[in-house]
Amino acid sequence: MAKIIIEGWRFLPHSFATVNQFQCLEFLRRPHIQLYHRDAPYWNRNWQPVTGLLGAAEETALREIPSPPRNENGDVTFRCGCPFDFSSSSSRRTVTFATCEFGRLSPDAVAAGSTEANLADPDITIVTPSNWSRDGLIRSGLNPDSIKIVPHGVDSAIFHPPDQRERTALRQKFGWEGSFIFLHISAMTPNKGIPDILRSLYEVAQNAPGARLVLKGLDSLYASTSALNESLKKLPAHILPAIRSRVAYTSGDSSYEDIANLYKAADAYVAPYLGEGFNLPVLEAAACGLPVICTGGGATDDFTTSDFRLAIHSKLQITGDANNPKMVYLQPDQKHLTSLMRQIIEDASWRHNARSAGPDHVHEHFTWKCAVDKLEAELLA
Repeated sequence: MAKIIIEGWRFLPHSFATVNQFQCLEFLRRPHIQLYHRDAPYWNRNWQPVTGLLGAAEETALREIPSPPRNENGDVTFRCGCPFDFSSSSSRRTVTFATCEFGRLSPDAVAAGSTEANLADPDITIVTPSNWSRDGLIRSGLNPDSIKIVPHGVDSAIFHPPDQRERTALRQKFGWEGSFIFLHISAMTPNKGIPDILRSLYEVAQNAPGARLVLKGLDSLYASTSALNESLKKLPAHILPAIRSRVAYTSGDSSYEDIANLYKAADAYVAPYLGEGFNLPVLEAAACGLPVICTGGGATDDFTTSDFRLAIHSKLQITGDANNPKMVYLQPDQKHLTSLMRQIIEDASWRHNARSAGPDHVHEHFTWKCAVDKLEAELLA
């Protein structure tokens, strides 16, 4: 029996905790794995654990994963938190999960005990979820041969297409009947491209009076409301009054089931991001049958296809100077975003096909079982 020690986050509505929890639940289904868990400190000491994100049975299973006994080194220690700790553990192997959104790791994303020697150490294995993120880790000095790509996944029991009755009931519940709902779920931080969405919504609404935007933030971890307000300040003065009634915003904690219901009831997911390590909401949206508009050239290229995704034209940008690390990001073409939002409203046939193509693709290739199959192979190599 292989002994795996996880050092990561649990019971938190953060993407790293989401990844860790669903991976742990999948490992618990594997009788040849003895799983231990050691909670890593949250990035922000003001963050508090949240219950109810998963079902009671799943949360109990996660809570009952034993801590490693004293002197139990395990076959492998897998770290899934932040800052990223690339130093060796007491296990035979040490594997660290890391992501890179803007082409280079920021200093505060690397744990104090991780030295430049650790980054280049061929015995240190890094797991990252996309080619975009891998490229950024390489620019940051990590050994390319040590970086393995293991994509994220979805829980098919939660993220799946609704039948027409369920979808109709959800739209009635949310008050979305007669509207075309664009959905976006994120921390509302600058890399999410919120000003572009708002500008494009203004343009689209000129000829599509039913166009609406639903934004879901997360104030318990991020200052999402403040970040959104900063985006609103960047808009030309004439735009905000024209779209105010078309934008709905919420920022409370939501269960994964509640998030899935938003995907199931919306008409399109829109994500003109500048930089992402993966962008899990795009995958979840597609799994629920939601057609997607997202930045082309970035992390989402790894797991989306043109059958259910419209890619926004983008240009690669590099910032920084001799005194600051160079950061790499994508600049989406806002005019092209507007064109794609109009296209997705007008092309009902494409949307219909995307609603089956997305779930078929995701559920065949990007479930948590698929992801953990790959992760296990790397951990126990």
